[in-house]
Amino acid sequence: RGLGDVYKRQEYNIDVRGRGLVYGFEIGNDNSVAGEISAKAFELGLIIETCGSNGQVVKFLPPLTIDEETLQAGLALFEQAVDEVMTQKQNRLKEEF
Repeated sequence: RGLGDVYKRQEYNIDVRGRGLVYGFEIGNDNSVAGEISAKAFELGLIIETCGSNGQVVKFLPPLTIDEETLQAGLALFEQAVDEVMTQKQNRLKEEF
């Protein structure tokens, strides 16, 4: 299981890029969503940052010495943050229309 599994589940303009353990999760040009995901992840105990020209990328920089169990736990927290933020965003869009 990895980052690709998270973005494939979402119906949103998301792209995953990276090399080794350094990855970015680009969310279109909507920097508010990346910021919301970062804030939600922090609430859940996971520190991730945003970057990119519009702040539209959530980036991952785990330590090179991370073990598989800890990595999977972090991915689960990230997945939870993405699910919650994307659900909230979809609900807000439905309310607008």
